[in-house]
Amino acid sequence: MMEALAAGLPVMVGPFHRNNREALFYQKKNYSSGMVVQVVHSSADVAVLLQRMKKQQDQIPHIKEEIRAEIGKNRHSTQRVLSAIEKVLSEC
Repeated sequence: MMEALAAGLPVMVGPFHRNNREALFYQKKNYSSGMVVQVVHSSADVAVLLQRMKKQQDQIPHIKEEIRAEIGKNRHSTQRVLSAIEKVLSEC
């Protein structure tokens, strides 16, 4: 899922996604496109979402940029965590 989001693509998840922290987080985020992570329960849901995406084709560059900007907020998070751990260890 994160790979698709990093590419700026909206994601559809099935109803059994509760163990996916990123799916839950990005599903709750409020985006102007409203199409970042959508839960689908049936093939009819998939068809509806695909039709909505097709109607919003002119907004795809904006949607991609919006998603990438949100994902970009987590850049270098591993380095930040390691730096925090290093700081704690150096104080011991």
